[in-house]
Amino acid sequence: MIRRLILLAVVLAALAGGGWMAWRQNDAQNQWVRVTEYTVTHRQIPAGMDGYKLLYLTDLHNAPFADQICRIIQGYAPDCILLGGDLVQLPDVDPETDMEQVWAILDRYADEIPTYFVSGNHETGTEYYYLIYQALKDHGAVSLEDKANRLWKGDSWVRIVGLGDPGPDVLDQEDRQRMRQTLQDLLAEDEEAYTILLCHRSNAYAFLQDLPADLMLSGHMHGGVVRLPLVGGVFGNDDERLFPRYDYGVFQESDMTLIVSGGCDKNPAKRRFWNPPEVVLVTLRQG
Repeated sequence: MIRRLILLAVVLAALAGGGWMAWRQNDAQNQWVRVTEYTVTHRQIPAGMDGYKLLYLTDLHNAPFADQICRIIQGYAPDCILLGGDLVQLPDVDPETDMEQVWAILDRYADEIPTYFVSGNHETGTEYYYLIYQALKDHGAVSLEDKANRLWKGDSWVRIVGLGDPGPDVLDQEDRQRMRQTLQDLLAEDEEAYTILLCHRSNAYAFLQDLPADLMLSGHMHGGVVRLPLVGGVFGNDDERLFPRYDYGVFQESDMTLIVSGGCDKNPAKRRFWNPPEVVLVTLRQG
């Protein structure tokens, strides 16, 4: 009996020690921003846009990663930078003091690399939204809030459209219908062009995926915060509080491909596990 108790104590101590080491290792990994690379191939991508690189940053929440992100931009030399919302952290927001990480990135690169943004719920959920919107433009970013634009490389281009975030955490039927109608209006021109959709909420894919955009870039779910093997993300937002469907990675449920970033935040109240902060690099290929 004593031997069994000793053996049990040894096993429990080993498990506790292993768990502590895993936790420490995870915390160390969360200090560094990783780059997750995707290649998207499509027949409608012009040959002149082959190899075009998009750097996608979302859910930064003013985390102290500007220096790392700037080094990533320097190393990967993207053709454009896309900001997918939730750049600030609620509830107290002052663009001058609570977005210094964003300004550090934009002030260094927005003049030389075309940079576009849409809002997330942390922007539209604050009274400072219009200050944030104007400040982003003042720092060199171009608004895609319910707008369309073109990404150029030489004489070739692809279309990019953006949806501004409706604001409340849970999207009601009116929000969904308004987002659908806005996207339909944006897609009414250049119907044959390869089209990228920038939309903060990955769960919007469920009611937008039948519309004729080709690639949707999203975030919002923070990769599920905690990621478990064979399970995926644990925690969600909106009406999917546990095990969100569109949590991370690539989804292909229609002609529209969805890529969901795990985000780039560092929030002690949402400790990421097996889910380090990331930026996404998407390379377009003609094929």
